[in-house]
Amino acid sequence: MLRNRIAHIAIGAATLEQGVKAMADALGVTIPKGSKHDAMSTHNCVMQTGNESFFELIAIDPDAPDPDRVRWFTLDD
Repeated sequence: MLRNRIAHIAIGAATLEQGVKAMADALGVTIPKGSKHDAMSTHNCVMQTGNESFFELIAIDPDAPDPDRVRWFTLDD
């Protein structure tokens, strides 16, 4: 049986700090720090939302060099 499910919800933010504040103001939750993505020059905050699903805030990492590719989720735009 094929089951459709949402495994990952990602929201791009101008900065992680702005994204964390927006989520705290809107939903009353603080998204924990996640990790850095060296190949994309991004970083994130991530939290589990179910057994197999996650919520992610992602932003350009200001401390990382520009990547040699377009970043995920049109963050360059």
